[in-house]
Amino acid sequence: MKTHFVALTPEREVSIKTVIEGVNALPTLEEGVTQLCNQTKEERHVDLPLEFSELFMDDDGGIKIAGDDLTFQYTRHALNQAVIRIKPESVVGMAGYLAACPPDLRSTNFNFWHQFYYGPDAERVTQNKVIMRTRFGEDGFPIIRAIMSQSYVPVDDAPLLEQFMTVVAPGGHVRTARGDLRSRFDVFWPTMKQQLTRGEPVMVSMRLTNSETGVSSIRLEPAVYNTQLNSSIIIPATADVAIRHIGEAHRRLVNAFEKAMDLVNPFMEMLNESYNDYVGERFDTTEQLSDCLKRIFKLNETTMLVLESELQLGEAFTSCAWDGSRAGLVDALAKVANRMPIEEGEELQRAAGVLVMKGWKLLERVKNG
Repeated sequence: MKTHFVALTPEREVSIKTVIEGVNALPTLEEGVTQLCNQTKEERHVDLPLEFSELFMDDDGGIKIAGDDLTFQYTRHALNQAVIRIKPESVVGMAGYLAACPPDLRSTNFNFWHQFYYGPDAERVTQNKVIMRTRFGEDGFPIIRAIMSQSYVPVDDAPLLEQFMTVVAPGGHVRTARGDLRSRFDVFWPTMKQQLTRGEPVMVSMRLTNSETGVSSIRLEPAVYNTQLNSSIIIPATADVAIRHIGEAHRRLVNAFEKAMDLVNPFMEMLNESYNDYVGERFDTTEQLSDCLKRIFKLNETTMLVLESELQLGEAFTSCAWDGSRAGLVDALAKVANRMPIEEGEELQRAAGVLVMKGWKLLERVKNG
C-alpha cells in the first residue's frame, strides 16, 4: 500500500504560518461578543408589535404604518414575508414581480391585494398580529428586516454568542459574518492544533449559525480548519439546537457542544486514513469520477467545472494534478469552497466532511448504481 506523505516545502511552511497568524489576529471570542453588542446598539434594533392591516405602501414604494409619519425601507426577505400574507394562492413569483416593479406600480399592486385580504371589506383576515423587526441603516433610515408572527420568539445574535462564550473552551478566536438572513460565527482554537499525516496542522473549530429573521434554526457544526487549504472541513454531525428563548440557551448549547467535540478526534483519524485510500484506481475514466461526485453531492455544472479545474481532470488520470487519493478529493472540495458564494461554499465544506466519514462506500454505491 502506498503511504501518502508530502514534506512541507519552505513555501508551504510560510503559507501555513501566514494563515495561523491570520487566525490569531482575529478577535478573541470575548472581543467578538463586545464588538457584536456595540454593533447591534449602533444599528438600533427595534421590534414593533402591530397588526398587518395597519401597513401600506406609499407612492415611493416605502412601507408605512397607518397614523405614523415614519417611512420604512425593507429587505427582500421582509418583502417576501409581507407578500406571503397578501398573495392569492394560485399566484407564483409575486414577490419577485413586485421587487422588479417601479415603486409606484409596486405600491399600487401591494395596496390592492393588502386591502383585498386585510381591508375593512375583506371576507377573512388571517395572521393579522405580527412583529416587525427593524434596524437603522447607515443612511439613518429605518429598515424592516422581517415581518414575523407574534408567536415566533427570535433568538438574537448577541445574547446567543454571549451564552456560547460561557460554554466553549477558552482561547477561541471568532470570525463573524452577519446578514439580514442569517449570521455565522466561526470559532477557531489555535491552541487545539493537530498534525495531519502530510505535515500541516489543522485547528479544531466550531460554526454557530443563527437567523434573527426566521430563515433557519440555530445550528452548531463541528469542523476542522485546514491551515494549508485555508478552509474548513465540516464534520457531518449538524445539530439544530432547538432554543425557544435565550433563557434555555446555555443548557442546550452545553449539550450540543459536548457532543460535537466528541466527534473531532475520530474524524481526524478518518481524515488521516483518507490519504492512503487511492479511490482513483477504482474508476475507469475521469468522466466516471466527475459524474459520481456530481450525483452524490448534487453539484451544478459551474461548480463541477471549477472542481475539475482544481483537480486538473483531463481525459486520463495520468494527466491529473490529483494524486488519486480520497484526501485529494476532500482537499479539492474544501479549496473550491473558498471561491463559491457563502451558501454554496458551505455545502462543499459539508461534502468534504461527508467524503471523509463515509469513504469509498459512498463513491462505490453511486458508481455501481
